[in-house]
Amino acid sequence: MRAARCVLAAALCAIALPAAADDWQQVAGYALAAKRLNLKVAWPWLAEMEVATDPHTIHAADGRQLMRRPQMVASGYDSSARYDLSRFYRPNAPRLRFKMRYAGRRSGEVISFGLDTGYAARKITVRPALFLGYARAFEVRKNFYLTAGLSGTIGGRVSEKACYDSYDRAYYCPTLTAWRDRRRPPHRADLHSSLVFTWILDGANPR
Repeated sequence: MRAARCVLAAALCAIALPAAADDWQQVAGYALAAKRLNLKVAWPWLAEMEVATDPHTIHAADGRQLMRRPQMVASGYDSSARYDLSRFYRPNAPRLRFKMRYAGRRSGEVISFGLDTGYAARKITVRPALFLGYARAFEVRKNFYLTAGLSGTIGGRVSEKACYDSYDRAYYCPTLTAWRDRRRPPHRADLHSSLVFTWILDGANPR
C-alpha cells in the first residue's frame, strides 16, 4: 500500500484584495513541487494571456472592475433625456495582458512577470502596468516546507475626462451627474504577500 500522506497549509498574511494578487495557490504549488523534486525549468513559460479588442467592462490593472462600458445613458436630472455615449469609451487599441513565469535559477524558486498595456479611450485612460512576483519554497526540516511569496503591480493609474453640455457645464459621462460629485476610483499600491507551511507525512502502513 502507498504511504499515507497529509498536507497542511495555512495562509498567514495577505495584503490587498485576493483578485489583485497573483494566483498564489498555483505558484506555491509550482515552488513546492520543484523543491521536493529538485527541478529547475530551463525556459520561461506563458501562464496567462488575454487580448481584449472590444471588452464590455473596463478593469483597472489590479483586476478591479471600474465600470461597464457606457452605452445609452439617462440624465440624472431628466430620465427622459437619453444619450449614446458608447463612442467616448470605445478603446483606441486592443488591450494585451500576459503573465510569464521562470523557475530555472534554483529549485523551489518561481519568478513571475507580466504586462498590461492598459486601456485608452476618449473619456478614460488606464495606464500600462508591470506585474512582478516572487515565490520560493524552503525545506525547513525533512518533510516540512515553508513557501513564501510576494507580488505586486506597478503603474496602472486611472484618469477620466468630463463630458460637457451646450452650456459648457461639466458632467461625469457614465451617469451624467455633476463632475464635482463623481466618485473617483482609488489608486492604491497593489501588494500581496503570503506565507504557507506544508507538512508532508510519509509514514508506515496503517495497522
